[in-house]
Amino acid sequence: MAKLTGTNGNVKFGGNDIVDVKRWEITREAEVKTFVSSDSGGYQKVVPGAKRWSGRFEMLLEDGSPNPGVEVGDSGAGLFYLDASHTLGGTIVIQSIEVSVDIDGSEIEGATVSFVGDGAFAIG
Repeated sequence: MAKLTGTNGNVKFGGNDIVDVKRWEITREAEVKTFVSSDSGGYQKVVPGAKRWSGRFEMLLEDGSPNPGVEVGDSGAGLFYLDASHTLGGTIVIQSIEVSVDIDGSEIEGATVSFVGDGAFAIG
């Protein structure tokens, strides 16, 4: 599993900038099927299967608004910038949105938006 994380990168969804991103991460994985056969000498062998990718980004919310600018179930192009010229991404579907609250100050501080990749992962 390869884990790629950017702390200074911008995030775009559907061509629009997501403002005040604090952190994002993407995880790429592959199913791995194991087997033992008469030709494996008693050792377990593996075969790679389906690939998938997912991730999340953390952001601050403006003016105490609980709206992060995306909605659960939204689908669109997700671009995650490592720097000005290097991106990661592809089509993503918003899977969940968690809003964090400061109990002492009763202020909405931010949101964590989780997504799953829908199709190929691109490195640009």
